[in-house]
Amino acid sequence: MLDIDIDLKLLSRLQQSDQKAFDRIYIKYSSILYRTCIQRLADSEICNDIIHDIFLSLWENRDKSDIKNLKAYLFQALRFKIIDYIEKKSKTESVLQGYLYQLQKDYIGTDDTIRTKLLQDLIQEEVDKFPNKMRLVYLMSRHENLSYAEIAQKLGISELTVRAHIKHALKRLRIKLSFFIFFLTLYLLH
Repeated sequence: MLDIDIDLKLLSRLQQSDQKAFDRIYIKYSSILYRTCIQRLADSEICNDIIHDIFLSLWENRDKSDIKNLKAYLFQALRFKIIDYIEKKSKTESVLQGYLYQLQKDYIGTDDTIRTKLLQDLIQEEVDKFPNKMRLVYLMSRHENLSYAEIAQKLGISELTVRAHIKHALKRLRIKLSFFIFFLTLYLLH
């Protein structure tokens, strides 16, 4: 049986929510996707997140997908994720560099303490708005420094679910903090 035929059978089973088919797809493609990603980004944690995002999306959209070539689909998804990551990273670094430059330029000890406190309060306020499970996972990861595997074991959920909670939590924080940095930069420019 050809590799593409095997993939089509796995996809058919995946559309029927067959966890074993998903596991076989993951085992078959995750390491080659990771190797390709690490060659381009050279950051294992980011690559792991990207690979997990691709497979999480594949699972979440399993009943909506009309994939004809699984391998091509996964590598195209990887390509888009890498491009998206690089674009977001460059934008974030640009904003952060501007912010740090302004902080250095206008550094006054008290001002810095106030801004730091304001930032901490803003983060805590947003974390308090998270759904219970997301907040718990986030706090275990960031405050208790537990690995995804340790969190998954303690809460009795999958590592994929832990990654999804962290991903969504960080996305919410990024959005909230981007507004803070934008307005802070405006304030510092005046």
